[in-house]
Amino acid sequence: MKQILFLISLLLISAESFSQEKFYTCINENGERVFSIKATHAYSFSDGMAEIAQSVLEGTKSYTRWGFIDKTGKTVIPCQYEKVYSFSSGVAWVKKPGEEEYFLINKKGEQVSSRGWKNIGYFIEGFCAVYDDEGKMGFVNRKGELIIPCQYTGDSFSEGLACVMPYDGVKANYGFIDTTGKVVIPFQFNQAGTSSFKDGECRVQINGVTCLINPKGEVIFKPTLTKNCMGFSNGLSASYTKYETRSGWGYYNRNNEWVITPQYDGADDFQGGLAVVEKGGKFGVIDTTGKVIIPIQYASVFGHAAEDGWFGVEMESNGDKSYVNAEGKPFAQVPVKYITGGGDTKNIMPYTSPDNKCGYLNGKGEVVIEAQYDRTFAFSEGLSWIWGNATNLPIAKGSTLENFAKDFKIGDNATCQKNKTGAYLPVTIDQTTEYYYLVTFSDGTQIWVVYNQLK
Repeated sequence: MKQILFLISLLLISAESFSQEKFYTCINENGERVFSIKATHAYSFSDGMAEIAQSVLEGTKSYTRWGFIDKTGKTVIPCQYEKVYSFSSGVAWVKKPGEEEYFLINKKGEQVSSRGWKNIGYFIEGFCAVYDDEGKMGFVNRKGELIIPCQYTGDSFSEGLACVMPYDGVKANYGFIDTTGKVVIPFQFNQAGTSSFKDGECRVQINGVTCLINPKGEVIFKPTLTKNCMGFSNGLSASYTKYETRSGWGYYNRNNEWVITPQYDGADDFQGGLAVVEKGGKFGVIDTTGKVIIPIQYASVFGHAAEDGWFGVEMESNGDKSYVNAEGKPFAQVPVKYITGGGDTKNIMPYTSPDNKCGYLNGKGEVVIEAQYDRTFAFSEGLSWIWGNATNLPIAKGSTLENFAKDFKIGDNATCQKNKTGAYLPVTIDQTTEYYYLVTFSDGTQIWVVYNQLK
């Protein structure tokens, strides 16, 4: 009878939008287990919350739905949305199944915006770009209130100013508005795209020359050696001299003096006194005096020692990768296949060993968690995720075995609701598939459920 019920149920239950669920173990920077969950996807923590996707039964169909957990692993907002954005400053954009518009919720899952939007950006400096049906851009605050009407095209705020131009402007002239919508720098810069402020300076094009302005719109630097300025970093600006090919790159200072004469086919900004340069299709790294730190002989140079603690280099495109430190010496103290940057700490970063197992290195290239997992993720807000059996790692203070997801097997006892509004009642696991569990209540009632319906 159970086998017949199993076959009939598989015919009735559709696996639309289903992805395989995995056990995600959350660890801290001490390499301790904090909690684990079973989910289709789990993203990095942002504003104390992480987006997760789990399998959900809706009627006779199953879907992947999104919700949020906190740093203890507690499901704060159930997996009920079709799409979600990360939390920022206490709010997040979400979209319900079957609906076209996103609306804002708070960390209690309460809707805080009075209207929704089909097209949205990200919250930056407390404001988010939104777009009406014509594609006109405006800005909302964290309450979802439209502070700046949809009448522009442009970019988000940086240091309190946004580079925009009127949506239906005849001339493609950009200017800058503040967070109240006031035009503080007139629409006067005829350029190919938007600009943004960094450290009180912004690149704009004036009569074909890229200059730097301050927040008052005053020109504070105009190049005389070239027509372009990429902005200053470590006291130098990269600039090219051959305009047709956009080559002949060098670096000058704020006195319009060449410090590194134009000789490269490409050049990045300096970070931490180092910059990646290109010559003859090969890449390397120089310092602010022009001294070659990493020979210009590689098919690619990626990462950056100033941010990641290392440079990755390849002799051939998509070939074997090596990793060196800011001095050009080997970074990792063990053989590695890949190192992953992009997290918010250099003290512990994911790496993959030659046998495709994953672990973590510290900022000196030393192993802090041995490569033994299926996958490791970058840290965010002090936490990261691991795929694979992590029971050998210690449990973090304050966590107990109840914080860790259980792999239910046939014969196990659990609790489950007969319906969404009912109490959780004891059940026995009678059948398992990749996605579903057949459970039996004490009165003999049997239903199919997905993982997150069990406790």
